[in-house]
Amino acid sequence: MRSWLLIFVFCSGAGASAEVQKVEIGGAVRARAEFRDDADFSNASKDYTDSVASRVRLDFKAQASTKAFVFVQPQFTKVWGEPELVPTTATTNTATASSGATNDTPLDVHQAFLTYAQSERFSFTVGRRELNYGDEVLVGGVGWSNTGRSFDLIQSSFKHSLGTVDAFHSRLVDRNSGAAGGGDRDFSGVYGSFSAADWLKAADVYILYLDDPASGPATSTAAYGARLKSPVGAVDYRSEITFESIKTTTKSDELQYDLELGYTFAFPGALRLAAEYFHASENFDQLFPTGHKWLGYADLFSRRNIEGYRARVTAQPRAGFTASVDYYRFQRVKTDQAAYRFGGGAYGAAGSERAIAQELDLVIGYKLDESVTLEAGGARAVAGPYLKDNGGPDQASFYYLQINTLF
Repeated sequence: MRSWLLIFVFCSGAGASAEVQKVEIGGAVRARAEFRDDADFSNASKDYTDSVASRVRLDFKAQASTKAFVFVQPQFTKVWGEPELVPTTATTNTATASSGATNDTPLDVHQAFLTYAQSERFSFTVGRRELNYGDEVLVGGVGWSNTGRSFDLIQSSFKHSLGTVDAFHSRLVDRNSGAAGGGDRDFSGVYGSFSAADWLKAADVYILYLDDPASGPATSTAAYGARLKSPVGAVDYRSEITFESIKTTTKSDELQYDLELGYTFAFPGALRLAAEYFHASENFDQLFPTGHKWLGYADLFSRRNIEGYRARVTAQPRAGFTASVDYYRFQRVKTDQAAYRFGGGAYGAAGSERAIAQELDLVIGYKLDESVTLEAGGARAVAGPYLKDNGGPDQASFYYLQINTLF
């Protein structure tokens, strides 16, 4: 109810205020059915799941003056038939039906921020917003997720002749807002994006810092990296390298790099072939990635103690249709360390085998009209010797069907 009131006040205030010059409204609606089986690579217990989830986002942008605008993006997400947890005490919740019952799932706000442009070159933003940098290998909004990721932050942006430099500071966990407590968990960074030449459309450099002084032993991750990406005629390339210094009770130096080379054929169908190699050291901190884009549609692995390659084919076989096929081969970097799930948990460290798994992904899309698309996809991952040594002799599968509209 309070979320709806926020939207009403925003829209009413925007329309009534003499200062507001323009209000734009847009959004997106999406529904997706998902089917998963043996995501733990084990048939010892039944873990088949299926669900349908929907997401509705409305975008309100109000131009308060020639230099300032406000953006608010309320979001309604729901797994169909999933109950709502209603508080009964200060410490417990009771699951209450929300489909076929007089109980609604709350509406939330995904983004809400103010941007002020001091000049054509300099602006700053305060509030809650997504961060999407580069190819989202380290920092992304996870658009695949029904909820997505956004940050409570202050951000400045400086534009120049070659590109843009952003600096931001975000608060992840506030531990002393209501009472004295330990240090807050913060994420900060500087990200520069440049376009240097026709053969170098994107040249990015960045410094990222994650600090958590009060989570068990104090931890911090300092990441320094660069990204190069560009088409060069029919050829395209993408490369990114990141060095990390991670401090807990000890200090470790970590590394990740990702290299991709593609070729698009001139004949009809926009056929593109690409090969990618990726590597992340045994304790690499993947920070806040959109992992779904780079480590398989089944979302089974994180960018830590992993390396491997991907072969990719994409095409537009006919008007309105798109298709992609990806083959992955994953293996451990260090055999005395575990491989890790996307959420961070370890699969296990048993055995000396390096090969983790192979995965094959297929995605087909169809554009119904200018704003509505259908998409169907599937992934099948086959356990390798390492997973078999850790009790996972089975295959993992994931399938989905999705409809999406933008307006």
